[in-house]
Amino acid sequence: MEDVKNKIIVCIGSSDWIIDYAEYNLSFDNSEEEILTRLSPAITERFSVNIKDDESGWLYKTRKAIESQNIYIIPNSTAGKKDLIIY
Repeated sequence: MEDVKNKIIVCIGSSDWIIDYAEYNLSFDNSEEEILTRLSPAITERFSVNIKDDESGWLYKTRKAIESQNIYIIPNSTAGKKDLIIY
């Protein structure tokens, strides 16, 4: 993925989905909450996965790579918490 720059990369299960910031009116400077909120419906539609649980909050988090200016959306790895909800 050396050539991939200025993208949002969603990692669900064994799949990656690479998105341009402009598709969701986002930038590298947007907050985690803004990014997850804007992408959540599309992630649910594409992967049949809900990345937010009403009781415990976000099941996924963002990580920003300064050098590539990529934003990764990855599962939380908190012990005792479900990684994702499939429906």
